[in-house]
Amino acid sequence: MGPVDVIKNAMDYICENLSEDLNCAIVAKKYHYSEYHFHRLFKYITNISITDYIRNRRLYAASKELTKNNDTIFNISLLYGFNNLRTFDRAFKNRYGMTPTDFKHQSMPLYEESPDEIISNFHSRSVKENWEAVRKIIPVALQVYTVRHDAERDFKGTMTKIRDMGYKSVELSMPPRVDMSTIRGTLEDLDFNAFSVHVPLEALASETKKIVETYRAIGCKYIVIGSLQGRHSPGSPFFGEALEMIRRIGSICNDKGITLLYHNYDFDFHVMPGGGYGLDHIFSCTSPDLLQAELDTYWLTAAGQDPVSYIEKYAMRVPVIHLKDYENAEFRPLGHGMLEIPSILTAAVASGVEWIVVEQDNSFGHPPMEAMKISREYLQGLGL
Repeated sequence: MGPVDVIKNAMDYICENLSEDLNCAIVAKKYHYSEYHFHRLFKYITNISITDYIRNRRLYAASKELTKNNDTIFNISLLYGFNNLRTFDRAFKNRYGMTPTDFKHQSMPLYEESPDEIISNFHSRSVKENWEAVRKIIPVALQVYTVRHDAERDFKGTMTKIRDMGYKSVELSMPPRVDMSTIRGTLEDLDFNAFSVHVPLEALASETKKIVETYRAIGCKYIVIGSLQGRHSPGSPFFGEALEMIRRIGSICNDKGITLLYHNYDFDFHVMPGGGYGLDHIFSCTSPDLLQAELDTYWLTAAGQDPVSYIEKYAMRVPVIHLKDYENAEFRPLGHGMLEIPSILTAAVASGVEWIVVEQDNSFGHPPMEAMKISREYLQGLGL
């Protein structure tokens, strides 16, 4: 079941249970989502918060009861979850411009969009609207691994140049060859930040709380498992062990307000014994509140997959993407390879992506810093 289907079912469930105890946490739990993620998903698809949707549907249902004239306004207000008549009067007037008493006397017809109409409106949003949203809401960051040698030689100078190119943040890689005090001090001095960090699974599993606290202290919102390469790779005897480790790590991250992500490689598309790809198995075996995705456009393509399709497949579960161009299996600055970048960006905003990370594993034809400047200028030319 895709995210749009989940929200459609949730709206139907709300409409069928308006007299029951309803809130975001209750509905999210029913569909196995974290409260935060479900709230974000619901609002993106419906253009209204779940709290407002529940209130509006209750008011609409109450208006139908009022036209029947077979019960008191007070009893109707209680039936639909309003604690007192004053609260009900105020909510009704704010929504419909008249008190319940006035409405009962006038019996004016009221209208609320049905769940089907709301979903239809979501699907009818134009590509242009999505593209305009890309230009307005998704910041562009740089993965420091791309300029690792420059950063090791002169971290502050490198961060200064990255900031001045127009990158809004950086994503770090662990273990860094720059001590944490230098990283933290430099970012503070430059009024710059690291929103995310890559950490190897084994290191993260052995010192989860320490690592989470370390990167939380410098402002990281995400911690990313860079891969399950080696003994924990999909299809290996220890793959199940890796999934257990991920769930435990994800729970600790949650408690500290950090979101755990998994970054894909081409080997994640190993076909599992029971069918399906390893990458999909990782996400299907781990709930969205414990693990989300950082999809890498190059490695998706290298595995024979379509980046747009995969971004859409994990809509509202892929807050970060790695934008990485290529030609003849060699990495290129953005706009100088074969990647369909505008289509990817349009899919990104339609799927709830929050960060674009520019990365180039290795540089051909340009020094890494120059390649990153070219990539940033290309995105600026698109309006980002």
